[in-house]
Amino acid sequence: MAEVTQVVGSTEDLRAYIIDTFCSRYDLDPRFFELTEFPLYRRGQPVGKYFVFEGPRRLRMMAVWDYKRELLLFYGLNGQRIQTTRLLYPAPSVRQAA
Repeated sequence: MAEVTQVVGSTEDLRAYIIDTFCSRYDLDPRFFELTEFPLYRRGQPVGKYFVFEGPRRLRMMAVWDYKRELLLFYGLNGQRIQTTRLLYPAPSVRQAA
């Protein structure tokens, strides 16, 4: 499993980073895939986001953004964690837009 650091300036940058990570790892064309996101809550408080990257032939990969630990966890085609990305110095607007 790879451990990476990434600086993200906005939520759009975060989405683009997720798409680029999956496409480069699996040699995919991003035009054929869709990224959807869902908020994650614990005791009524937002704690992260769940991203689903889906495409043809039922390909499905996931990423989880943990706000508190500032981590982005990537899960591959078989559901196993393939990469952990530590988000360094994220802009306050990224967390607020979440």
